Amino acid sequence: MDFLADYYIRRGLPEKARDIFEEGMMTVVIVKDFSVIFDAYSRFEESMIAYVMESLEELGISEDPAVDEGDGGDAFDCDVRLDDKRSKHKFEEKIFRGFWLKDKYDVDLRLARLEHLMDRRPELANSVLLRQNPHNVEQWHPRVKLFEGNPTKQILTYTEAVRTVDPMKAVGKPHTLWVAFAKLYENHKDVANARVIFDKAVQVNYKTVDNLAVFGVNGPK
Repeated sequence: MDFLADYYIRRGLPEKARDIFEEGMMTVVIVKDFSVIFDAYSRFEESMIAYVMESLEELGISEDPAVDEGDGGDAFDCDVRLDDKRSKHKFEEKIFRGFWLKDKYDVDLRLARLEHLMDRRPELANSVLLRQNPHNVEQWHPRVKLFEGNPTKQILTYTEAVRTVDPMKAVGKPHTLWVAFAKLYENHKDVANARVIFDKAVQVNYKTVDNLAVFGVNGPK
């Protein structure tokens, strides 16, 4: 996986490399393999930032486009191709200045990509564990906590969890997902939907009858 990504990087195809890194993170089932891919991915994004910063410095252009507004006007204020005294390099540099390096969002975009990648790590790592066993209740609860402060995302995660976990194959107590799901609605003063969740929960086939008894205690008042 790293070899293929490195191949695209050397070919000057960073987007292809990103696709390989993303695919790797989304398919591995071993935590160690995930760590290797993630670390390589983050180093790649860091190197892209360093490359842009160095290019800006070499051409004497500030990251702030306002600083360079007085450098002689528009990149096409004259056609440098008609001036024999100017080299091809100078022409390319002028084009470079006029477009890519004056895009004030370029460095910001790359920094945002790296920050977004780092922010995703906990969720991506949890996904690896769930790919190992999607019926592991003990991994679904931490996943919901990752989205604390985002009730919509938590609801979607609980929905995915109760649809995925087979009570007969479950590691842990599957009824706890339903209870926590209903409590989430209760905590947001949505008793009606909490009742809907409990009603669905009691229709599930559990390994033991004891699981059903829990809903009599935890049901909404």
